[in-house]
Amino acid sequence: MIETGVTNRNFIRLLKAGAFGKADGEMEPMSDYKWKMLFANAGVHGVGSFIIKGAEMHRADKWFNYKGSISDLEFDEEPDINKGIDRVLRIGVKDVDGMYTSLSNGRMRKKLDDIIYDEIHGDETNLPALHLLCIIVYNINVTLTQGMRMNGIVAMGHYLRDKGDRVDYVKLDSWLSRLMMVHFADLFASVLMDVFDFDESEIPFMHHHEDNVAALMTWTFDSHKNEINDDSYLMQLTSGFSANERRAHRRSLKRGLRYMKYYPVETVSNFFSKIFKNLPEIEE
Repeated sequence: MIETGVTNRNFIRLLKAGAFGKADGEMEPMSDYKWKMLFANAGVHGVGSFIIKGAEMHRADKWFNYKGSISDLEFDEEPDINKGIDRVLRIGVKDVDGMYTSLSNGRMRKKLDDIIYDEIHGDETNLPALHLLCIIVYNINVTLTQGMRMNGIVAMGHYLRDKGDRVDYVKLDSWLSRLMMVHFADLFASVLMDVFDFDESEIPFMHHHEDNVAALMTWTFDSHKNEINDDSYLMQLTSGFSANERRAHRRSLKRGLRYMKYYPVETVSNFFSKIFKNLPEIEE
């Protein structure tokens, strides 16, 4: 268990139990407010169904003191990331948002397009390797746009345990190198190890364990507490001129600086693409 606050520790316990069936110690007592924060965090991370399942597993713990009914908890519908990638790769459904198959940087996006096209139409296709690459792309896009989300990390863990033995890791390694994603992929792998107790042997594509996972996870969880509409980067003034929405802009800058070392070229491109994307939405 990583060293962090009680709300985050309990969140990880419930998520680990609900997503991977692993009980990690007993729940710690929390105030009603902290329970509300935990469930709000579950909604932000798109893991509400796993939190409910984990709560059912832990409800007999001595200090499990949630006063409400677990069965009455409701969360927004959560996307099935692995099913979504399957539909794109195997059925040809269009990846409308580009979260699985696109990047902000033009040069990296072209390389990714070529990798996907060549692999799908090649003679020795290994779709499991391509699927795992798309999970990594999804996690990068979400992390740079919204901050790291546990639904993408859990999807990666599930895929590795369910179909990891089918992945051609030589191909995956070559793609990650071409796309300059090795450092980011190592970060996600390190989260699987430090937060969800994955063994290094379960993550063959990992080259280096990141040492700052505990601090990064604490920052990730805590940064969501006071989130406002993170999609709004620009405000319109009555003069018709655009001004920075200070808090959202500040969060985006902090996030960019936090993840810059993992993927500099994509982090910069992603930041500016978010700004330019909002420009057409501003009324004259």
